[in-house]
Amino acid sequence: MLYNSCDRKKHSMICVKRFLCGIVSVALVFSFLSFRFVDARENESIPHGQYLAHYFDNPKLQEPSCYEQIDHRIKFDWHSEGPHRLREDGFSIRWQGYFDFKSCVYLFHFTSDDGIRVWIDDEIIIDYWSDHAAEDLYTLVDFEEDTCLVTCEYYENDGLAEVMLEWDVYQSIKKENPKTNITVLPLLVEFSDVNHIGNLDELEDSIFSSDANDCSLQNFFSETSEGAVNITEGSYGIGQWMKIPYRKSSFHGRWSSESNDMDELIKRIYDTLDVSNIDLSEYDCDNDKILDHVIIMCAGIPESDSIFWYHWGYSDNYVSFDGYQIKNYIMVREISNKHDYESLRILCHEFYHSLGGEDLYSYINRHDPIGPWDIMGTAANWNFGLSGYSRYYLGWLEPTYIHSSGEYVINALGSKKENQLFRINIPCTDEYLLIENRQKITTDSWWYGIPEEGLVIYHIDDSIPTGFRFNDGLPAYRNFAVQVKNPCSYTTYCKENSRIRFTPYTSPSSKDYHDYSPFEIYITDISESGMKMSFSVEFRKIRPFPSFQPQTL
Repeated sequence: MLYNSCDRKKHSMICVKRFLCGIVSVALVFSFLSFRFVDARENESIPHGQYLAHYFDNPKLQEPSCYEQIDHRIKFDWHSEGPHRLREDGFSIRWQGYFDFKSCVYLFHFTSDDGIRVWIDDEIIIDYWSDHAAEDLYTLVDFEEDTCLVTCEYYENDGLAEVMLEWDVYQSIKKENPKTNITVLPLLVEFSDVNHIGNLDELEDSIFSSDANDCSLQNFFSETSEGAVNITEGSYGIGQWMKIPYRKSSFHGRWSSESNDMDELIKRIYDTLDVSNIDLSEYDCDNDKILDHVIIMCAGIPESDSIFWYHWGYSDNYVSFDGYQIKNYIMVREISNKHDYESLRILCHEFYHSLGGEDLYSYINRHDPIGPWDIMGTAANWNFGLSGYSRYYLGWLEPTYIHSSGEYVINALGSKKENQLFRINIPCTDEYLLIENRQKITTDSWWYGIPEEGLVIYHIDDSIPTGFRFNDGLPAYRNFAVQVKNPCSYTTYCKENSRIRFTPYTSPSSKDYHDYSPFEIYITDISESGMKMSFSVEFRKIRPFPSFQPQTL
């Protein structure tokens, strides 16, 4: 084909344009790939199984950071100083690392002085961004199996400086219903400087007596479980007091894996106990070579901040007793006589833990969300009552569900009749109300008994997972997981107390915590107190169902 000069010029211009467009396209592609490469490289700089830490010389994480380093864990106590190369006050740190998680619930343990917040990928799980002293705090997080980015931010304003973040698989106490017959192994311990003062026969009655007139551990759980739990003694019985050839004061409160006084005490018990006279298989119902229910009862007055303060616990360094291990145990003080109800109450409280139950008091807020209605709360230090919630939690009592408006009759808790507990789900939420009728019968009449008779109403937030310290409220959660409506007044709902209405407009109210529910719940016409009480329930729809929470409908 022949070209004239104009065609040649035109063709040259087209080639130049195509050449320039090609260069621009290649540049854009390389620019995009370079951006992607840099972005990937930045993500790859975050390590797996440890942290990339950015240290800032200001308390607001303002860029640029002073320096970066790899930290294997977040556990620092700088006291009144600061990290190296930073001043003692007014600094902040950001840690990021990828970690593998299983499909289970994890218990996150954290402390800080001052602020801390933590994300798992893009979801914040800890937000305590304020000036405060260091506290031991916990929260539970449910995971699907995955590798997640953990981001922890911390700042120090002034004063002491400390931060720690750890987690582990949450090993809750067994949640299945306990066996009908539970064989308990008591280990009675005294020391070279502290001797027991009680009578063995009376102590045995306080634990194992089934006489209807006795307050005992056996009778308490037989009553509250409505016969589901029967506590028995094995061939060892109550045993004898073992004198540990050490001073009680030589055991302190060291709990670390390197120096654990509790493990040391268990070893001393093993050295003193004559296991040749005990058939330990009696105390291992599930044949896992771990003794099921061990009560360590120590002579003398327990001291706080020591291993002798009453508690449910477990031993990491399992001590073997003739092939059997002590893993879970409860530590209580001596029951000096049949009328030592305070020591018996402590025993019942701790033994409920060994069956799978949780504390209902707040560890960190010094609040009393449950009042005197449950032995698992702090205000229950004068009675043995166990709420319908705690019975329901261990599967001993099933509530009757209320789904529609109407009038209902409720029997007294512990009456061994139907309809002792009613549950009202708050629509479109994870919250519900529990209603129980408390009368001074069975364990509610022990010692001083409950302060009032009538209806007690609980507000439960089921979105907060049960477990260690789950009923703390702020800062772990925005509200309590289990709360009695009006707990501190100790006033029940009944006609005699002029409290016959529980509505969205009373104080306290029946509203849900987040105000999501399109219904208002009214509990009215509450009758006089008695073994049978009546009340009315009304659901009033006030707005359309919320479209932003379809999964909860």
